[in-house]
Amino acid sequence: MSFNTETYYPYVDFLADHIREKLPDAKLFIHQTWAYEEGSDRLLNIARYRDPENMLCDIIKANDEVAQHIRADGIIRSGELFGLLRRNEFNGLHRDTFHASLGLGRYALSLLWYCTISQKNANEILICDFDDIVEQKDVERIVNIVNSVKIKHT
Repeated sequence: MSFNTETYYPYVDFLADHIREKLPDAKLFIHQTWAYEEGSDRLLNIARYRDPENMLCDIIKANDEVAQHIRADGIIRSGELFGLLRRNEFNGLHRDTFHASLGLGRYALSLLWYCTISQKNANEILICDFDDIVEQKDVERIVNIVNSVKIKHT
């Protein structure tokens, strides 16, 4: 589970060492996962959290610790992005209470990844082909929120 640092080891060490050996000039990023949807069975009964914010806090702590441990170049803050979107009253981020939805969820995450890796501003990217219905007003709001998140360097 992404909120439990014990689940990262020893795998994250093997993976980081392998990448550094095979691609010494590569940048190494941690992909931060997101909390389960409020009220979901996975949140309450499997992860044992009362609300997504508590789960997200533990995910952030775990990712920060692991990123520091492997000397990552940064963290792609997908979980924090979903938290911001949730607090900004975006509905439909999840398709099954834990995977990203095919519309807003995937759009927001892909935009964050692209902006983080390319160092471009989200306003520079025009995407209009979605796997699900996405309203233009939501696209504009997501672009602004992604611009506020971007990358967390370690």
